[in-house]
Amino acid sequence: MNKNYRKYLPAHLIKFFLLICPVCLICLSNISCRHSGTSSQNRLTYWSSNNTYEIKFASAMVTEWNKHHPEIPVNFQPVPEGRSSEEVILAAVVGKTTPDIYSNMWQGDVEAYAQAGVLVPLDTLPGFLPFLYRRCDSAVIAEVTSLDG
Repeated sequence: MNKNYRKYLPAHLIKFFLLICPVCLICLSNISCRHSGTSSQNRLTYWSSNNTYEIKFASAMVTEWNKHHPEIPVNFQPVPEGRSSEEVILAAVVGKTTPDIYSNMWQGDVEAYAQAGVLVPLDTLPGFLPFLYRRCDSAVIAEVTSLDG
């Protein structure tokens, strides 16, 4: 992968994004409900923040993903415009038009959505916990763990 994305974000932001992106993996309307399973519909939608640097970074990451995983392509776009991204994602939840992946969620909202049952619990994904424990220290993991564990 082209390492030029590093010039767009400081190292701590890259580490944060690489942690938060999987932590904010959201299938608010459950992929299996939105997609019939046919190859033409195995496309994921990913919304990032509308921050210039994150757009450049996310675009590079999606390009790399799509190159290596043509069977599950990702459509990338910044979160649609609105008064706030929180308002936009809440409207998407209500309208059942959420993206499959969303990486611009305030941590306080994550818990509320988790308690409402509209997030995919990441610890149910095969290999997620070993992945997380290899990359993060226990303090970071405790900080991003939902109240229900």
